[in-house]
Amino acid sequence: MIKDAARDVVDCKKDLIRFSLSLSQKKQLWEPETGKMSHVFNTGKVPAVSMVPIFRSRYIVAGMADGALSFLDCHTHLNLCNWRATTSLGMTIKTVTTNAAETLIATGFSNGTVSLLESRTGTLVGHWRASDSEITQVCVAQQCP
Repeated sequence: MIKDAARDVVDCKKDLIRFSLSLSQKKQLWEPETGKMSHVFNTGKVPAVSMVPIFRSRYIVAGMADGALSFLDCHTHLNLCNWRATTSLGMTIKTVTTNAAETLIATGFSNGTVSLLESRTGTLVGHWRASDSEITQVCVAQQCP
């Protein structure tokens, strides 16, 4: 069994260099062409379970197992802020996405609920029950396959 396998990989850009962030026990920022790791984000003991690039790929929004969203900056290597994605406790984020304009962040939870947040302020726009089982994928209507 592989203990620290990457579950998710997203791209972010710094100047003309492309970096990738792999989601495993450690949130590692690495240069994909050379495989050289450049930074490990410290987001505490709570694991990240899903992530998506935002704001022209400068930042990564990571959905955490405790129901929070963590903003990671690919340029400064800082954990900028953490937002609660729901008013309820005990729910695990399963998936995170943004709309094309990157003004809204949608999260799907383990209990079948979905939250919608404004991306600049973290204001909870809506929260509703979407399924009787966990939400494994969320997409904005114009971006669905």
